[in-house]
Amino acid sequence: MPPVVRTLRESYPHIAVRAEDLPIAALVAGLREGRLDAALTRPPLVDDLESEVVLREPVAAVLPVGHPLAGRDELRVADLADEPWVLTPSHSWPPWHRKYETDFRRAGFSPRIVERGTSPQGLLALVAAGVGVTRLPCSSRSLRDSGVVFVPLADDEAEVVLVRWAGGAPPHRPSTPFARWSTTSPARPTWPPPAERRPSRRHAPRGARSAGPGRPLGGGSTKLL
Repeated sequence: MPPVVRTLRESYPHIAVRAEDLPIAALVAGLREGRLDAALTRPPLVDDLESEVVLREPVAAVLPVGHPLAGRDELRVADLADEPWVLTPSHSWPPWHRKYETDFRRAGFSPRIVERGTSPQGLLALVAAGVGVTRLPCSSRSLRDSGVVFVPLADDEAEVVLVRWAGGAPPHRPSTPFARWSTTSPARPTWPPPAERRPSRRHAPRGARSAGPGRPLGGGSTKLL
């Protein structure tokens, strides 16, 4: 997060940036309602938001220390078909859970879910307690350094995307002299991107435009996942 804010300030010094960490549902609502300019998040999997991939990272099976599969160099999701699973609540963001269900079906099973955790930290605590296994991006390893083992999953990766409202300014955008960014993921994207991919002025956070010398760039809010 600090490199993102630093780069934005250097590129657009007249924009004041406010960063927030929000759940995915609140993030999407903020973009739709014009309270946020942009966000970094896992792909929200909805049609009315534009997204651009800024990072891809490997995904791992997260197992309790001492699990029979913890010593493997690599696993497949199908290898965990007989394991108890801990996942986030299905109502937390239905589009994500529909994708999870599709991934499990492709692996040939429906997971036996024994407990729900409301955050990556909560899921890691449940795994460390021996309640079940889960599946998280490898960057989540930084959230807990004991009680769990991350084993990479073959052919599995997670994306972090820059998300903004699609098709013009969203309704009811407030007129505020700052841009708000929000995040919903423990991933740490490499920033800035290569020079040839740096955004031009027309790709500044939506709602930010030149207001003349000495005046701040107007903006709504930007949320990073």
